[in-house]
Order: sequence, then structure tokens, then C-alpha cells
Amino acid sequence: MPDELYKRAKLEAMKKNVKDTIQFYKIPSFTIEALQRSDIRARMWLENHCTMKGMSREMIYRTFGEEIADEVYPKRKGVIPTDKSYEFQEKLEKLIMRSVNKKGYAIESEITEKMNGWKTMNEISVKKVLADSLNKLCLKRVRATKDIKEKLNIKVKKNSYPIYNSRKLNAKIINFMI
Repeated sequence: MPDELYKRAKLEAMKKNVKDTIQFYKIPSFTIEALQRSDIRARMWLENHCTMKGMSREMIYRTFGEEIADEVYPKRKGVIPTDKSYEFQEKLEKLIMRSVNKKGYAIESEITEKMNGWKTMNEISVKKVLADSLNKLCLKRVRATKDIKEKLNIKVKKNSYPIYNSRKLNAKIINFMI
């Protein structure tokens, strides 16, 4: 990184009274290897229910591991999620499973609303841990289409993202078809 840019970033950080400077990235040449690597990462991102709103070192660390988190956020190398963050995730997972066990699904926005008891809770906090939680609990998060709303008997009118156990849903569909 050119010295001039680094000095400017340090100055801006001092003005705003923050300890870290902005992150700088080098965009690689568009080689076949670079595009294939990008494609693999994009697929991993989608398969793991990641969202841009939850994009953070914590989300990448929890979902893809420390090595990739250190690569994406090199200045934050070695930073791990706090105990409070893990407590938050545990509470979130309990709420999700309670709803999935009771109704067969959980609506992401409803879960977020129920998490409001936490002082530092907001939608971004949920997004940071949600991908990891869904993977641990073997659940899926999808946009609620008309078909999914019918299959899961969802009555919510607005756009929603139900979280459900895809194995159980597929078993219901197969049993229904037999």
C-alpha cells in the first residue's frame, strides 16, 4: 500500500476517534484461476446463508474459520468472538429451535424481534451469527415463495425468510406424494 494512502487513512481514523483505519484491498488480475477461486467462494457464501448485512470478521470467522477471516481482515488477525457473542448465539439458536419444533419453521424477522431483550441486539448482530447457527442446526433459510408458504403453512403476508429443517420438509413432501 502506498505510504500516502496509509497516512491519509491514519489521519481520518484520528479525526473520527477510531482505533482502526479503513481496510485496503488489492484486486487481483482477472485470470481463470482468480475467477474460479471467486466462484468457489461465492458458492460457499450462498450455501452458508451469508448476507451482506452480516458481513464482518466475526461472521467469516464463525462460518469459514480463522484462516479465511485473517485473509479477509488481516489487520484484525487473531481477534475471536467474545463470550457474550456466544451467549447471544446460544439464545438465538434456542429461539429458532423452539419455533421450528412448534410450527415447523421460524421467521427470521420474528426471531429478531424476540431477541430485542439484549441491550446490544440489532438485526446486524443476528446476521453475524445466523449463518453459523443454521449450519450447526442443519437448517435452511430461504425466501418464502408461494410454494414454500403452502408447504410450511405460513400465514405471514409480507416478504419473509423462513428457517426450516429441509430434511423434515422433504420427508413431508415425499409422504404427501406417496
